[in-house]
Parts: sequence; structure tokens; C-alpha cells
Amino acid sequence: MSDFTGVILTSRMAVDHYFRMAKETRFTVPDDMKYFCISEAVALYLQKYVPYRKRKIFFGKQTIEELTELMKKHKGENFLLP
Repeated sequence: MSDFTGVILTSRMAVDHYFRMAKETRFTVPDDMKYFCISEAVALYLQKYVPYRKRKIFFGKQTIEELTELMKKHKGENFLLP
């Protein structure tokens, strides 16, 4: 998981699953990890695990097409889709 610099989160369950995987594999999630969420609700749920900072949490308006527009701006990222 350390090869990835961005995580695509499509639901609250995906958020829980990602951080559960990280805990079980004893992977420390880096502070500079970027999170791409499908909606603002998922982004707000992410606060349960990480402090909410605008520079590292990006979200669309419910569709994957809107999220891909944000991802195109970050071409250098390696994405993980849990």
C-alpha cells in the first residue's frame, strides 16, 4: 500500500474497509495521503479517521465522472481503489 499516493473512496464502507486493512497489515497511513471521495458525505465521514484538511481531501457530487475530473488534475498520483 505504500506505493500509492491517493485513495479513491466510493462509500462509507470503503472508508472503513481501507482503514481496517491498514490496521490489520500494520500499515501506517502517511500524512500526505490524498483522498478522492465520491461525495461530500463520504469526505465528512473520513473525519472519523483523519483530520479534515482541504488540501488532501477531494470530493465530487455523487458520480464517478465528476470525480475523474478532479483526478485528472492530479496525474502524478498512484491511486488505490479499496
